[in-house]
Amino acid sequence: MWNYLDVLNLSLFVVVIIFRIIMTITLEQMFDTGNFKSNAAYFNLQGVALMATQEININAINMLLCWIKTLKYLNHFDRIHQLSETLVRAAADTVLFMIMFLIIFFGYAQAGYMMFSADVEGFRTIFRSMESLVLSILGEFDYSQIERSNRHLAPLFFFSYMLLVFFVLLNVFIAIISSSFGSVREAAAR
Repeated sequence: MWNYLDVLNLSLFVVVIIFRIIMTITLEQMFDTGNFKSNAAYFNLQGVALMATQEININAINMLLCWIKTLKYLNHFDRIHQLSETLVRAAADTVLFMIMFLIIFFGYAQAGYMMFSADVEGFRTIFRSMESLVLSILGEFDYSQIERSNRHLAPLFFFSYMLLVFFVLLNVFIAIISSSFGSVREAAAR
């Protein structure tokens, strides 16, 4: 896995270098014409700006990968190794859990969009609805807005979502991780 991460990391560095070379050549060609001193000349820098934005995005992903690569060296410590082994052992169950979670989550996001999109800013689009539902799990939610929008279905929607996602599914996820961690510690003890 670490080799694939290194290859991806280096490939992204090469892509950034290529973007930088293309941007430099493009800007030199624009400014070598001499027309940039004229007020009448129009230079379309949209392509260069887009490439610069993508370069920043790729560099951000690359920085995250560089920090993740530090786990490779920290893996020599027993506790860190146990934590990473826990994540590896829990991967299959976590993928199945995420499928189940996403089905329920998208169902609630679409239901919230359909019920509250006319009146509540946080449910104007499907993506805003998903954002509002994630924020509600984190505790940032204005219940009074959805209750004003639909006073009959808002309590059913909100409380069933919180009960199902926050209490049931979150605890199932914790149980998956806990079970995997227990088996890793047991194997380490042997």
